[in-house]
Formats: sequence, structure tokens, C-alpha cells
Amino acid sequence: MVTTNLIVLVIYLALMIGISVWGYKRTANSDDYFVAGRSLGVWVSVGSYTSTLISAWSILGATGYFYNIGWAGYWQFSGTIATSLFAAMWFGEKIRSTGLVSLPDILSARYYSNWMRGVTGFIIFIGTMLFLTVQAMGCGVIFNQILGIPNEIGIVVGVLIFLVFTVTGGMHSVAWTDFAQAVLIFLGVILAVVIGLNQVGGFSELHYQVAAKNPQFLDPYGGGKMGLLMIINWFVIWGIGNLGTPHFMSRFLSCKDIKVVRLSQGLTAIAFASFYFIIGTIGAIAYILLPGITNPELVGPTFIAKMLPPVVAAIVMSAVVAAVMSTAASILLVGATTFVRDFYQGFSQKDVSEKQLLTMSRWVTIIISVIATILALKGISTIFWLQAHMVATMGASLGTALVAAFAWKRANREGGLASVIGGAGVTTIWFFFELQKVTGVHPVIPGTITAIVLLIAVSLATKAPPQEVIDRFFPDKKKNAEAASGAVSAN
Repeated sequence: MVTTNLIVLVIYLALMIGISVWGYKRTANSDDYFVAGRSLGVWVSVGSYTSTLISAWSILGATGYFYNIGWAGYWQFSGTIATSLFAAMWFGEKIRSTGLVSLPDILSARYYSNWMRGVTGFIIFIGTMLFLTVQAMGCGVIFNQILGIPNEIGIVVGVLIFLVFTVTGGMHSVAWTDFAQAVLIFLGVILAVVIGLNQVGGFSELHYQVAAKNPQFLDPYGGGKMGLLMIINWFVIWGIGNLGTPHFMSRFLSCKDIKVVRLSQGLTAIAFASFYFIIGTIGAIAYILLPGITNPELVGPTFIAKMLPPVVAAIVMSAVVAAVMSTAASILLVGATTFVRDFYQGFSQKDVSEKQLLTMSRWVTIIISVIATILALKGISTIFWLQAHMVATMGASLGTALVAAFAWKRANREGGLASVIGGAGVTTIWFFFELQKVTGVHPVIPGTITAIVLLIAVSLATKAPPQEVIDRFFPDKKKNAEAASGAVSAN
């Protein structure tokens, strides 16, 4: 089994390195490195966004989640699907139309403040370090399971792999390796579900057996396990949380044009809905074929080890690796972008050439990887907890300010800063004092409410934003159309 895993893994890694070398040849300046020269087409954008959002937990942990709670578990992913639909209909177009490079770029321009760049850049940089450390720790666990090597060696190997993806070709390499990894992820889970369904007699027969064993498995509310408050929590956590997460927003900025953003996000919503339907089906199959597993975390690995042929099991485990690698490479690139673009370029008065920026970006990428490796090797248990905190913080603070930037003309510098700081502060307090245990409400909800209230109250109590800012972010489409019509008539 280990030999089969190794062969499949080596083939996968060879392909990823080949794509990275290709990306290196296409990277001539910092714009290429950070946003792929804004050249991504529809299918690459779909694959890149999807594989970035799908983590190892999405394959292994979510299988156990469905196993434990039934089809009611699908509510957990409703916010993720809604985010892509929201981006397809309105939000993605607004982000892409700015023509900027990073999330702090957008917020500092809309709220006309370098303070905004500094605050948001700090939140993002700390968040990316925590995210990256957790992904590195995940590499150690996964390589241990696949190849039997010690966790520490797995961490180092994993970091070296996604460092190569990122440092060579930047977003070109990251996006195209993401696309390839999305194909591998879907291939793996489709093979797994087809083999599993064959063993239980098909989809209909599966649900007849599930209904006979436990009718609550088919209940959309899990027989009371998934209450209204929990549904709201899940929807807001991922619906709001994703809007403030920079490694997702960077995909919009890398698209070729607005049309690509809209279409790719619409298809991404379909991809997510399909993926979690497949994972839920695998969870149901495991519920029938592997009864009595008390630890949900073991359901996915047990199903792979006992129910799948060695080659298919190796493909699925490689898909798990791909899920970690795609997320990690995207996070690493955001960390480098934030430091170089939002700290160095944003605050430095020095004139720096494109070549120097590109070199600096690659060195910063390496340094961030080294720090994440050291933190991962220390195995600090609170890192997982802190990472969960940062997801909520980014959603409540950055997500609120970002949506308001395009939705409300009256939002101003003071309101934006109060929103980001207040939203982050309340979310942090809710986490550290564990108020969710008392209230049943996830920290992202009070954090978001605080951010919205402060944004509105402080903006209305202070001076309106400059007209040039309003004109840039709320262009008069009618005037633009009339100007274009006049130019045509004159010709």
C-alpha cells in the first residue's frame, strides 16, 4: 500500500513541479507574481478557487461529519455556496473592476487611508501565518498516514513542496497547480463514491438501507441535531467569513475580466454543491458499510483503507495532499503579497524596480515558509484555535468593510476604520472569553453586527468621503454610456 501511495504521489508531484516551472517562465514582474497578470480564464479560475477552499478536512473530516449527523450536515456548507453565488451576481464584479492587487489595496483606496492599509494588512499577515502553520501541521499528519514517515519530516517535505509551487511562478503557478489539483480532487472523490455505491447496490438502495437503519439520517434537520441557531451560525461563518479572506478575493483580481469572474463563480457554486453532495454520499455509504465508528475523524481514513482498491485509495490520498497544497500555496502567496505590496510598497518612499520587487517577493515567500515550519514543528496546540479565531475576525471586520465599500456611498474613512477595529475586537473578546458556550452564538455574528453598527454610526457622524472616491467606486453608468455614445457619434 505504501509503495502504491508513493508511486501515485511522485507522479502527482512531478506534474505540479512541471506546472511551476512553466509558471516561472511566465512571471516577468510583480503583477504576474501577485495576480497572474490578470490572465486567468473561466475554468482555471473555477479550479483555483474551488481547490483553494477545499481542505483536507473537506475530504476526510466532512465524511465523518455527514456520517455522524446525516444529510443535515449539508447546512454547514450552505454559506460557502452562497458566497460564490453572491460573487457571481454582484460582489466579484466589484472587486475585479478596481484593477488593484490586494484586499488592503482596495480598502485603503476606498477608505482613503494608509491607516486602513496598515490595520488590514496586519490582520491578514497574522492570519496567513496561522493558516499556513496549520496547513504545514496537516502535511505532517497526512504524509505520516500515506508514507509512514515521522510527522516532523512530513511537515518539512510538505512546506518545501508548496514553497516550490509559490516561489517559482507566483499566481501563475499557484492558479494552474490549483486547477490540476481540483481535477485530482474530483477524480478521487468520484472514484470513491462510484466504488462505494457499487458495494451498497446503488444510490436508491443506499437510502433505503439508511432509512431502515436510522430515518433521522435523511432528516434535513438531523432529528434536532441541526437546529435553526446552528444553521444560522454555519451560514454566517462561511458566508461572511469567506468574504473577508484574502486568498479567495485574490482569485477575482486575477481573472481576465468581469465576465470571467461572473461565470467562474457561478460554476464554482455548482462545483461546491456537487462536491459536498458526493462527500455526503460517501458518508452515508460509510454509515452502512462501516457501522460503529465513534470518532468521526476516523471515518474518512477507514473508508479509504478498507473499502477502496489500493490504486484508487492512493489517488484519493493524493487528492487529500492536493487539497492541503492548493490551500497552503494560496495562503503563502497572500502573505508575500501583504508584506511586499501593503507594507513595503504602501509605506516606503523608495523607488523600487519591478525586478527588485519580484526578487523581494520570492525572498519574503521563503522567509514566511521558514517561520511557519518552525511554528508547525513546535506543535503548539493553540494554533488550531487561533486559526479558527482569525477566520471569524477576517469575516466580521474585513468582510463587512469590503461589502460596504461597494454597497454604500456614505461609508467613510472613520467609519471604515471603526468597523474593522471594532469587528475584530468584539470577535476576539467573544473567542477568548468563550461566550459561544454561554450564548450558542458563534463570534462572527456579534463581530459582524458590531462592525455594521459602527460603520453606519461613525460614518454618519463624520464627514462624507471625497467626491473623487465616490466617483471611482460608484461610477455613473449613465454618464459613461452617454460619453461613449457621443464619442461614437463624433467619429
